Amino acid sequence: GEDAATSEERMMAEAAELPAVSVARVWGMHGEDWHLFPPALAGALCAGASQPVFAILYSDIISAYFAPDGDAMRARARAYLGWFFLLGGAVLAAKTAQISLFSAIGERLVRRLRRLSFEAALRQPVSLYDEPSYSVGRTCTRLATDATLVKGLTGGALGMAAEGFACLAAALVISFAASPRLAGVMMAVVPFLVVGSVYEFRNVSQRARASGKVLERSGEVVADAVAAARTVAAFNLQGQMLRLYDDTLQEPLRA
Repeated sequence: GEDAATSEERMMAEAAELPAVSVARVWGMHGEDWHLFPPALAGALCAGASQPVFAILYSDIISAYFAPDGDAMRARARAYLGWFFLLGGAVLAAKTAQISLFSAIGERLVRRLRRLSFEAALRQPVSLYDEPSYSVGRTCTRLATDATLVKGLTGGALGMAAEGFACLAAALVISFAASPRLAGVMMAVVPFLVVGSVYEFRNVSQRARASGKVLERSGEVVADAVAAARTVAAFNLQGQMLRLYDDTLQEPLRA
């Protein structure tokens, strides 16, 4: 209803007033995981550069089917088969290193953040959790979701940026070496693609933050219902609690 909408708007306004956290501070929390970054970055760079190389192999192997001699065509096909297997193995190793290492870095960061958040929650006065904004349900939801969102800010974002940079750099080198004029025309389109990607990323990020704040209310409803399970059963409030929980999920679905 209107009261719920007003409550959610107040929560979003309070969240917007929170102090900004330095990205350098988040990076500094990686602690002993810095030795995992070089092999993870190497895997990301190799995985990104492999995509333009695959394009070269695909374009070259097509010309093999136009060879008039069947034996020559089969010989070229076998040669390209070996290159495909070699490149596929390299991509498998690169992606394995990238995904596994960056996942390990992110999960270790999440563990540290959750521990620090829980320690900070234990230091707060008991009266704080009587406020609706810091109820047990909301606090547990934040502890479960907010720390997970942070890991994409460092390791995950760095891996995607490195992979994209390597792909773009390799593609530019290959395209300018093959056809400078066509590469120049394609470069004129890149700014429009970048602007569109930035707009899409910001829009998705804003919707994700808004949905996360609204879902804190649903976590509070579940926690209250479970904590007072006997009261809910005694007064036959299962349907009402279910409708209340469903109402808290409507806003994220509309977003």
